[in-house]
Amino acid sequence: MGGPGTLTLRTTWFGTFLLEGPEVRSRELFPHNAREIARRLDLLQQGEVLAEERRVTQGATGLRVTERRQLKLGSLAPPEDAPLDLASRGEEFGFGDALRREAFLLLARASVARARGRDSAVVQALRAFDELRESENRLNERLREWYGLYFPELATLVAAERYAALVAGGTPREETLASLGLDAAQSSGSPLSEGDLAAVRSFAEVSVRLRAESERQGKTLGAGAREVAPNLSSVVGPVLAARLIESAGSLTRLSRMPASTVQLLGAERALFRHLKEGKRPPKHGVLFQHPAVHGAPHWARGRIARALAGKAAIAARADALGSRLDLGEVLRAAFEKRAAAALAQGPPKRARGPRAGERRPGGGRPGPTGKGRPGRSR
Repeated sequence: MGGPGTLTLRTTWFGTFLLEGPEVRSRELFPHNAREIARRLDLLQQGEVLAEERRVTQGATGLRVTERRQLKLGSLAPPEDAPLDLASRGEEFGFGDALRREAFLLLARASVARARGRDSAVVQALRAFDELRESENRLNERLREWYGLYFPELATLVAAERYAALVAGGTPREETLASLGLDAAQSSGSPLSEGDLAAVRSFAEVSVRLRAESERQGKTLGAGAREVAPNLSSVVGPVLAARLIESAGSLTRLSRMPASTVQLLGAERALFRHLKEGKRPPKHGVLFQHPAVHGAPHWARGRIARALAGKAAIAARADALGSRLDLGEVLRAAFEKRAAAALAQGPPKRARGPRAGERRPGGGRPGPTGKGRPGRSR
């Protein structure tokens, strides 16, 4: 313990104390209320400096602190110079065990709610987005088959994202063909009754509304991913960042994974087949959805996915630790440099077997097919 004249800051669950050697020089007790105590303890867990700590140390010089979050107030005391154990003396200051238990229960509930709501909401938004996109694709497929009975050429004349909107607009087939400079007689579609056309147009309106809702959910997903994992979203994109979090189970679990595991997230089945049946090992999992990976030549995808996984792992750790450093752009630039270098290397050189007539290192000549035992065909 520090000697006389040494000022040490010590914060417990019920207040903060300024110690001079073994004596309490001044103190700031928390309100005698479980909710207020829990709120202050929650701030401590987040690494904040309390207002009570600032007040009790105001004007103090040569201050030593006992926690790293208090380094703004003074220098860190050595471990062997431990201050008085005040945490067990709450009864002396009017803070009983019942109040302590209630405060810590409230703190646990707040911590669980924050941990669950931080990235779980992003995962749920991702699943909702995926289900909307899947439903939209199924509706569009049904719409094309249904309306194709009446106007089969429309699917080849307009872009896929405009198809449902044109059908829902109710423009007759003849007018649509005429606007495209085609003759209505060229259509091979079958006539449909007005009731059937009204039904298919109503169905198309549902598809249009579903597409609009999918776009809104996509924006919500992107905003949530950037808020929860800003660095990871900068490196791999918000949607892919959410997929990595979902595959890992949480942002915290993702931050604890090595880059090699991040690279294969989503490829667990292929990895198990490799381990069990000796199949070729996978090179990537959900990271294949990144444009730099799926747009690369097949021989470079493994290298690029490995580089991307390394930067994504660093970004996830920064996000999980609550780092306020903006590392995303730096990591993304480093990844793009690595990806360009991987492409510049060119395809790997294949090991060349012995040419016809050459002797193998073990002696003898290859067979007619260049394989198998020397001098024997297979």
